[in-house]
Amino acid sequence: NTCVCHGFLVSLYMQLNNIFDSLGGDKRIERRVNSLFDKMVEKQSAVINKCFEDKAPKVGAYRVLRNKNWDMEDLIDRIRQFSGSECVGHKHVLCIQDTTELSYDHMKGRLKEDDPDFGDGSMQLKKYSIFVHPTMIVDAESCLPIGFSSVRIWNRERIEGRKKTNKRATLPYKDKESYRWTLSAKESAECIPSDVRKTIVGDRESDVYAFMDETLEVGCDFLIRSTHNRKSSVGADLDTLTEHLAKQKPMGEYSFSLPGRQGRKNRTAVMEVRFMPITLHAPHSNAGSKEKLDIYCVHVKERADSVPAGEEPVEWRLLTSHEVTSLAQAVQCIDWYRCRWLIEELFRLMKSKGFGIEDIQLEDGESTKKMISLTISAVLKCLILKRSYDTRREEVSARILFTNVQLVVLHALMGMIHAKNPRSKDGRNPFKEDSLPWAAWIIARLQGWCDMGKDTRPGYITLKEGLRVFEYQVAFYTSLKKDV
Repeated sequence: NTCVCHGFLVSLYMQLNNIFDSLGGDKRIERRVNSLFDKMVEKQSAVINKCFEDKAPKVGAYRVLRNKNWDMEDLIDRIRQFSGSECVGHKHVLCIQDTTELSYDHMKGRLKEDDPDFGDGSMQLKKYSIFVHPTMIVDAESCLPIGFSSVRIWNRERIEGRKKTNKRATLPYKDKESYRWTLSAKESAECIPSDVRKTIVGDRESDVYAFMDETLEVGCDFLIRSTHNRKSSVGADLDTLTEHLAKQKPMGEYSFSLPGRQGRKNRTAVMEVRFMPITLHAPHSNAGSKEKLDIYCVHVKERADSVPAGEEPVEWRLLTSHEVTSLAQAVQCIDWYRCRWLIEELFRLMKSKGFGIEDIQLEDGESTKKMISLTISAVLKCLILKRSYDTRREEVSARILFTNVQLVVLHALMGMIHAKNPRSKDGRNPFKEDSLPWAAWIIARLQGWCDMGKDTRPGYITLKEGLRVFEYQVAFYTSLKKDV
């Protein structure tokens, strides 16, 4: 898939602006949105005052977002169709979906109380929230992001004195907010070519029988993390998932590098793997069109001697429509599920330590939603750069993300880094020259990151800030060239 991957990425950053062609039926809108998007990618920010230095382009950006002649849905549809077309030639893609909440309550003094594009948040005191549920397309072989097959942006109705009720439990599935999982699967099936295998990946919130049923109906596979201890059958044995797995001995082991975070130490996790075919039974008559689903369960749990004192073992129980009859197939499903972390990083990059989407100074919900849809696409550059480093994709050229001028600057910066520490790891780029991970290494060094060894990797925020510093270096170089 190397050539396919190259073709997509060249299209993404050399032709992505084609998405804005005749947006709103107006060339002026097209130019303004193009300019705003380019600056967002360049400055790695969604805050207009950080994107532009001069007053005129700032005013133009605010005006185009308030313009009623184009809307968020039109832009999202263009992103979906473009991303779907870039899946041509791929054999198998993962469609990773999840939900995040964006809060603008800190601006409530500047926002209208009756703005229909803001609503109640997940916490009772939040009144100016917007929910975002993107579905990121990721190549199953390279694990590099491709685009988005669905982006759902909405707000809840405001209810005074709201209290938790059990009313939602009695609603038909299609009337529940959780139906977004199925809608996103359907939109993915619509925009991605039919000859490309599609696997919908979701966390525990997607453990809904009707979702699994309808995902299969539209021609997609699924891979989700189980949260319900469902009644299921293994042959003639009817029991819960927990009891079925307790009867299984580990079928093998595998290990992977588990990065540290708050409350968890960096380590090589040794995992015990179990897998088996199971039959799920519909929990009630309205759960789906099928009374039962024949699928597979994969259970992976960290071996006791691999877990540091005071920590809980890593454990996942996965449900999938993919056939799993060998350890290799089970590990493949686990690796695909680990790619789900990409969408968590997407949300992290969108928010306060990244593009600052919750810090934008827009005074109406409609403009805010437009900015959210632009930010989701602008974040992709950093995601791809990080992923190429982590997966050591040295066959991927840096030219897919960087222009000729930027490559000249990268070489100059690499020369300066090497001259400073010619014999240490900090001065020697371990990757093939002009490859994408080679460029990522230089970008990370600009932000002060140090290459300390095999398991040392730059984080997303480090790369995001490094890209911002790099753009200043490129601007300085371009200015010097003009003066000569």
